[in-house]
Amino acid sequence: LIRSCRRTSGFLTSWSPRTFPMGARSVFTCRQTRKCVEMSDSSSQEELKRSEAKWVLGYWAIRGLGQPIRLVLEAGGFDYDEKRYVQGPAPEFDKSTWLNEKEDLGFDFPNLPYLIDRSGSSELRLTQTRVILEHLASKVSLTGTTQVERLRIGQVWEASMDMRRPYNVACYSPNFEDIRVDLVEKTLPSHLRRFSQYLGEEQWFGKGAAPSWVDFVMFDLLDQFLSLDSRLVNGYKNLADFHARVGGLPSILNYRERESFIDRPFHNRRAKFGGLS
Repeated sequence: LIRSCRRTSGFLTSWSPRTFPMGARSVFTCRQTRKCVEMSDSSSQEELKRSEAKWVLGYWAIRGLGQPIRLVLEAGGFDYDEKRYVQGPAPEFDKSTWLNEKEDLGFDFPNLPYLIDRSGSSELRLTQTRVILEHLASKVSLTGTTQVERLRIGQVWEASMDMRRPYNVACYSPNFEDIRVDLVEKTLPSHLRRFSQYLGEEQWFGKGAAPSWVDFVMFDLLDQFLSLDSRLVNGYKNLADFHARVGGLPSILNYRERESFIDRPFHNRRAKFGGLS
């Protein structure tokens, strides 16, 4: 069993890293018993229906694109449950825990991550990472306060994806060790240099008085880069300070102390860096 991964404390009020055992089944965070339950495929939809949480996040049992969403859920104090899908081992890398129910969950564009919002008078089911992040952020004032700030936030999101793509391609490459030096010494620094210049002496990437959802996106990427090679972040003092600032928020400190926090894996089993063993 995987231990509790639910919280309900207030906005930004809440680090020992945790990992958890991986099987070939999906797992669901059971809010009532405060533990994650491993389920058979036939039981997963029933468990989803029985969840009493107002919000349900579905994603692979990795950090990936799900981690910034988890961080926003934590920082915002959302009452949420989480369903984590586990990819099978080599050589098949079976994804049936997700594929078997992908078309049956009521999403217009089925994908991972997904979010189920039961906070209003009618249920809302969303996919696509940015849409989910912006929707959650709109509920807890993490969207920026001006149009200019919101444009900056969107710009940083797009630029972060431009940086994430070559990183992910390299991590999943069978030749990762051959291209690692180029990734660490050329590709990622070319992006990080621009982020450092852009951030300057500001505290947050929206350049406003408070953090926004994109700060959690950047935090998680920098956190992964520290594991790849600490020089990537520590070579830029303002980025290192930003990482420490977000990581020092009480809600994030609290989350990283809980067993439900995913320290590793960053990626699914096929990855040569940061993947499931």
